[in-house]
Amino acid sequence: MKACLFSLYFLLVSLVQLFAQDTFSIVAVDAATGEVGSAGASCLDNSDITGGVLIISDPHPGRGVIHTQAAWVPANQNNASNQMDLGDSPQEIVDWLQSNDAGTPVNSTIRQYGIADFDSLGNPRAAAYTGVNCMSYKNHIVGPNYSIQGNILLGQQILDSMEARFLNAEGDLGCKLMAALQGANVAGADTRCLAEGVSSQSAFVRVARPGDTLGTLYMDLIVTETPFGMEPIDSVQELFDIFMAPQIPVPNFTYVDSLLEVNFTDASLGASAVAWDFGDGSAGTTQNPFHIYNSAGTYNVCLTAKYKCLSATYCDSITFSATGIDGYTESRRLLVYPNPGNGAFTIESRTSILGAELAVVNAEGQEVMRIQNLKGNLVSLDLTNLPKGVYIVRITTEEDLYTAPLVFE
Repeated sequence: MKACLFSLYFLLVSLVQLFAQDTFSIVAVDAATGEVGSAGASCLDNSDITGGVLIISDPHPGRGVIHTQAAWVPANQNNASNQMDLGDSPQEIVDWLQSNDAGTPVNSTIRQYGIADFDSLGNPRAAAYTGVNCMSYKNHIVGPNYSIQGNILLGQQILDSMEARFLNAEGDLGCKLMAALQGANVAGADTRCLAEGVSSQSAFVRVARPGDTLGTLYMDLIVTETPFGMEPIDSVQELFDIFMAPQIPVPNFTYVDSLLEVNFTDASLGASAVAWDFGDGSAGTTQNPFHIYNSAGTYNVCLTAKYKCLSATYCDSITFSATGIDGYTESRRLLVYPNPGNGAFTIESRTSILGAELAVVNAEGQEVMRIQNLKGNLVSLDLTNLPKGVYIVRITTEEDLYTAPLVFE
């Protein structure tokens, strides 16, 4: 009887290991927020083992996150969790697991691990391990605060794409993990799913904030199974979009125009950054820019409000009639030469500017130079210490404002 029970146990463990062979995932921490999180997917789902790929995920809020995958056994994951609770570093945990494999039979060469955490000073660190006998293609990438690992992959390009998306994504840890997972949204990323035309059969993104518990993670987006041919990463993306929807900023702006000069004011709600398209081929990121148009016409101005990895755009048109523009331009025109120039410019005014103030403004509306109490109608400017680009020269007298574009090549 005991022999039968042992044989049954061995069979069950072997089946679990077979089902859990192929997985791609990322673990990461964010030192700025104290968040820890992970994302992953695999060509096994809830019908293979309860939770599908979720079995590999072990977040420790405020401390770190562990992934044990490839020939997965619960004991290895539990041991890794205990070692993290004891204060071991990711590398120490990886080394301990290799020396204390809990599989039946014992064989650390078929395991794969990815671990990231904070040290006692809050500094991020990470480590990974890929056994030489994991099923190919297999590899891992370790960064200062993340580890990306996979086996039975289409190739190295899956891991590279995940890393590039993670590093280049805007926003918080959740945004970066979702982006990394999308980096593996390729048919056959887990090669066993190639015939189905999907990357995997189950997927997740999880983020824990300090103070969270396993039952109350800040973000816990899980797709344990999908119908045949449906991409689980897309399903996780849908959950992510719903989760983030209340945080989408509301873009808006107002403006005050005087002939060709416009002062824009950002009136967006919930935005941490903005991007302007002034409709004349120029753009900027200053929150409340001053802009000068070159001629009459209608310009479609768009403001994109950004928050984390979210954005929304609002557009409005501004029309300048030709009436008065020609006289305005002629009366206020400053002569700038050479223009374009290599950094040394002469400004000549057709009217008296004695005692006036001169300012040079860059394309984003930021003042980069100021000269007070001008001595005459000729002014020499040296912009060689500034970046090349388009600038606006503004001369303010007690009675008027004079402007002219300047091109530094």
